[in-house]
Amino acid sequence: YLGHPQVYVMDRGFSAWRAAGYPVTSDPPAVRVPAPYEAQVQPHMLADVNDVREASQTGRACLIDSREPKRYLGAEEPIDPAAGHIPGAINRFWRDNLTEDGRWRPVQELAQRFADLPRDRELIVYCGSGVSACPNVLALDEAGFRNVKLYAGSWSDWISYPENPIATGEEN
Repeated sequence: YLGHPQVYVMDRGFSAWRAAGYPVTSDPPAVRVPAPYEAQVQPHMLADVNDVREASQTGRACLIDSREPKRYLGAEEPIDPAAGHIPGAINRFWRDNLTEDGRWRPVQELAQRFADLPRDRELIVYCGSGVSACPNVLALDEAGFRNVKLYAGSWSDWISYPENPIATGEEN
């Protein structure tokens, strides 16, 4: 989002790196001379509440809720004061991008997982607060989707506007 061209996600993280025997150290890093970095913000990567309202009302974009199915359905909401999902959203639980041992699924499996999603429309991904939507954003990119946006405010932002509708249950 800040325009850094070489960003990578470590499959299974630091613990897996260490368990695989790759080098680690507890030594403090060498002091380096700070270098200036000018962020090149990529606003096209984010959607705001107005974009999401329009998508919900018109279907212009496909809304993807990344939370657990029980939160999407409105059966349980452990964090926010209202349960449910944004009307028109479909559910794709973010953790289903991972295998049983916590590794990223192969690209072919990710492509199959998202095969029913439209490639000719924008995809707007959200979750509870913008964090667990990111694995879906990354997985969609790996699966070849290029018009994907993150609704960073997500469900917490959506329900902060009393006029925004709330859906429960499955979408048709």
